[in-house]
Amino acid sequence: MKILIVGTTPPPGGAPARELARAANDLRKQGHTVELFSPDPRSAAHRHARLDGPLLGMWLAWLAPQFDAVILRLEPGLPLGPHAGRLTRAVTLSLLGLALRGYSETTIRFDGGPPIPSGLGGRAMGSVWAETTRIVVASEDKRAELIASSGLPESQVEVSKSAQAPSRPWREGWTVAEGDDLRAGVLERVRTRAFAARAAEKTRDALGEPVESYTSSPLAGERSAYTGALFAKEASSVVRKIVERVVSSPD
Repeated sequence: MKILIVGTTPPPGGAPARELARAANDLRKQGHTVELFSPDPRSAAHRHARLDGPLLGMWLAWLAPQFDAVILRLEPGLPLGPHAGRLTRAVTLSLLGLALRGYSETTIRFDGGPPIPSGLGGRAMGSVWAETTRIVVASEDKRAELIASSGLPESQVEVSKSAQAPSRPWREGWTVAEGDDLRAGVLERVRTRAFAARAAEKTRDALGEPVESYTSSPLAGERSAYTGALFAKEASSVVRKIVERVVSSPD
């Protein structure tokens, strides 16, 4: 089966993005052909494009003939931003429901609170649920909340397997001193950049094919500011030591 996975994938996106990447890797191990489509150009995905508003439905409709199934992760801004009005919501969700008809199987995933402004109920959202084979949520509470608000059958909604597994710190053992220590801040950002690069490499390796590289760091400007501040701090320390030596010198 050829499967399209839509949503943010690592390096950006945090734990939900890594969960989506794991789902892609599991499907590939089962023998499926998987393609990743992300709204974030920093992701190690096969395709990148704007996916907010009606654009999401248009993209999915265009790609439907190329895929058997789609996995769509609803997330902030995908498909609707927090300030989307009633008309934008109705048009976006109606187009999305129509686009999903082109796939033999449709899975929708989301984490945390309702990712759609004005909630997950209503006629427009109902057109999306009507074309959805399976819905995966983050917890039993979210499952019960969704079933109650949408009227979906219980068999259609399930809890993510990873939600029941013990969580691990995303830094994988890295520790950084608390407080405003500038050196610790610089080290933290360097480690974050290294972790992001490794995450992208692991995603590419797991997929077994070339994927776009992670070429820029979202922390570049912040890291530069920290580096400059650290340099100024170290320079002032050196100057202070020189002055102390001169003052204390008997000559």
